[in-house]
Amino acid sequence: MHERFCEFHWLIVLMMIFWFRRREQTGEFTTHALRPESDRWRPPKQGFFKINPDAAFNVKENKSYSGIIVRNFKGDILASKTMVHDNIPSGFAAEAAACLQAVTVGRDLGMKYVKIEGDSLMVIKKAQNRDKSAIGPYIL
Repeated sequence: MHERFCEFHWLIVLMMIFWFRRREQTGEFTTHALRPESDRWRPPKQGFFKINPDAAFNVKENKSYSGIIVRNFKGDILASKTMVHDNIPSGFAAEAAACLQAVTVGRDLGMKYVKIEGDSLMVIKKAQNRDKSAIGPYIL
């Protein structure tokens, strides 16, 4: 029972993060004073879609909780998804699993022109690097 409560707790936290970000982006709620201009969400070009993944990692249970939001060039939310991942060894792996989830959802929705934008610079650099030992299991 306690384990299910913890998973539910993490999903609520993740959904609250998405809710605050959505309200901030629509102008209903603002924390722009806390964020530099470069950190604010921007819509993709017309005809493109943007998928934003994010993750939280529970080191004690080796679990991660990820979520994605899919938007069009107008900023309209077209889809969202949350997921619990078991047997995740690190925060890096949690972010990589969230990115994999973003790619999978884009593919499943049949999207051709997609920009995946996350906040994990380490995952992006590893994906672009020839040495894929740390991220290899998460690359399609």
